[in-house]
Amino acid sequence: MATEVALATARLLRHRLLIHDVWLPVDGESMQPTIAPPAEVRVVARRRPRMGEVWAFVGPDGSIVVHRYERRSRGGLVFHGDALVPTDPVTAPDVLVGRVVAARDRRGERALGTIDQLRGGARYLRRRVRSVVNAIARWAVSLISRPARPG
Repeated sequence: MATEVALATARLLRHRLLIHDVWLPVDGESMQPTIAPPAEVRVVARRRPRMGEVWAFVGPDGSIVVHRYERRSRGGLVFHGDALVPTDPVTAPDVLVGRVVAARDRRGERALGTIDQLRGGARYLRRRVRSVVNAIARWAVSLISRPARPG
């Protein structure tokens, strides 16, 4: 559930994006290697995220979060930091700010376009495949470790 602060902050930033793109400062290591802190990201107005895109949204405490979009779920949208193992809590569409299209960090300025989106989508698919393989392995181990039935 989005807080009033998060909703108000997102609304103000989206309104600003209607006028022009915005460079926002970001810190934290959750998006490495894509974005190395300290950095700035260029955010543009967009309607909805597509898998693998990097987006800015407002966290429950009112802070700006920049993570990669993975998928839609029943409760909202699922995002994930490139350097993080768990996904973020489900995010309400109302707190989305916009799509991150460029990053400026210690390595310089670069666009986050189709190639970056494909890399992000590949990371997501790799995590999903790993999850399925691990589940199958656990199932197989449980079958093997069952005591034999008397004949």
